[in-house]
Amino acid sequence: MAIATPTHWRGVSIAFLAGVAAATALAKASPAALDLRGAMQLTLLQIGWVMSAGALASFLLGVASGQLSHWRGSRRLVRDGLLLVMVAGALSALAPTPAWLLTGRGLEGFGVVLITVAAPTLIVSLSRREDIGLAMGIWALWMPVGSVLMLAIAPLLLGTFGWRGLWAVSAAAALVVLSLLPGLPHHVGTPSGGRLDLKVLRRGGPWLLALAFFCFSSQFFSVFTFLPTHLAQTMGLSTRAATLASALVPAAIIPGNLLG
Repeated sequence: MAIATPTHWRGVSIAFLAGVAAATALAKASPAALDLRGAMQLTLLQIGWVMSAGALASFLLGVASGQLSHWRGSRRLVRDGLLLVMVAGALSALAPTPAWLLTGRGLEGFGVVLITVAAPTLIVSLSRREDIGLAMGIWALWMPVGSVLMLAIAPLLLGTFGWRGLWAVSAAAALVVLSLLPGLPHHVGTPSGGRLDLKVLRRGGPWLLALAFFCFSSQFFSVFTFLPTHLAQTMGLSTRAATLASALVPAAIIPGNLLG
């Protein structure tokens, strides 16, 4: 009788950390908004673009990234995404103009898409059938955990290095996870080949799931994006207090993700 391969929990943890690194890249613009407005003379509209560029990249490139996961393999795609987040974050930390910063955010967003499409596939391939529910429950925490971590350290980084410090730290987080990728088993996440197949888009189920996720994302990001700015300017909180209070939003999501 064949013996089932045990779940490779170290590999699952590495894939999860890749998601956490991606979340720090997405979340850093929110606490940096006020500093960006003063340092680069950005309007609120421009700040909105800086914050939403990553989400826009996800919307435009998500389907194509899913196909890439089959062609290149989930392991390589996670690596490619981390490389993009690292390089774009490091270059954006040096941005002399808003256009440079916006371009970097778009590239970061593409990297985040690659990670968040490929990492769940990688986790499934690392897990026993009996453990997939638990492993995917852990994966579901990537965004709230990364956001809480970034919001928790943001006051210290902003006070010492300004907004550029947040970009540098998120790039460093991607570099750290990149160094862990050799710990993944070599036989998982390999390319499966095939060709572009969009027949799934003719079915109703994926569109209904997309609509549900759109409703959640629009509510979450509309609140989360400008919450530190709102708390500071409308309620008179200090930047530190506003940022830490904003961390309660992603923290509240964690129990629901685990139960789901």
